Amino acid sequence: DNGYIETLPPFKRKRWFPGWNTIHIHHEDLGSIDRESRNTVIQGTAADMTKYAMVLIKNYIETNNLHDRVKLIFQLHDATLTSFRQDIFPEWPNIHNALMEEAANFCIPGNLVKGDLSVTDVWTK
Repeated sequence: DNGYIETLPPFKRKRWFPGWNTIHIHHEDLGSIDRESRNTVIQGTAADMTKYAMVLIKNYIETNNLHDRVKLIFQLHDATLTSFRQDIFPEWPNIHNALMEEAANFCIPGNLVKGDLSVTDVWTK
């Protein structure tokens, strides 16, 4: 109705669809806008959660002076990767997972989104 779609609160980022209401828009373009708008809510909100989780993880590492024991490596889609020393195992994976779930609960309250944690010596899918 407004020419844009939003991710879920609290971030509510907008994705605009220029020309969505013009008289000359093709049926195929409307179908594309429909698919993209539905996908934006799902994937965009997942991205919001993951970005917020990265902030929580970074802040936790700094607040608890873990710079020499835990490294935030990167995020990919809705996953974050950290590297940690053996002496912080098994505490760190549980903390990492709890921070991911905290970020998810911030966007979708009710503890509906649960973390899926794996610990490996090598990167895996």
